[in-house]
Amino acid sequence: MTGILYGINEDIYTDFDQKTFISSILLDINITQVKMKLLILSAFLVLAAANTYSPDNDNIDIESVVSDVDVLRDFINCFNDNTPCDEVKSDFKKDLPEVFETSCSKCTDKQKHIFKRFIDEAKVKLPSEYGIFLQKYDTQGKFIQPLQAAISGF
Repeated sequence: MTGILYGINEDIYTDFDQKTFISSILLDINITQVKMKLLILSAFLVLAAANTYSPDNDNIDIESVVSDVDVLRDFINCFNDNTPCDEVKSDFKKDLPEVFETSCSKCTDKQKHIFKRFIDEAKVKLPSEYGIFLQKYDTQGKFIQPLQAAISGF
């Protein structure tokens, strides 16, 4: 039987199966949908990564900082605007208002650990400076409890 199928001689396409043809189209659509979902997921992952603070100083040896009261004092005095800040201290200081307001939601796990150790030791070793620190970054006293809860496991 000869005839025209979309302008093509049907004899050439005797094995043409409409179900196979439709299945291949649906497979192509499914593959395209998967690719789109992967693209969207990748975009979300990039945005999530962009929503963290810079990890540039995550390698700081916080135990050395908190074990030396003079070094700890240098940090807290910088944060309290009592002494000039070096590059590392300035990097941490610039994020402090948001860290308090958002309970460290943009902190990496390493930053949560660093901040927890800093707060724990400053509170004990430098209570006066720590009080000034809290007054500066949590004037109403409403952020410290949620912040401490957010970093408690680190």
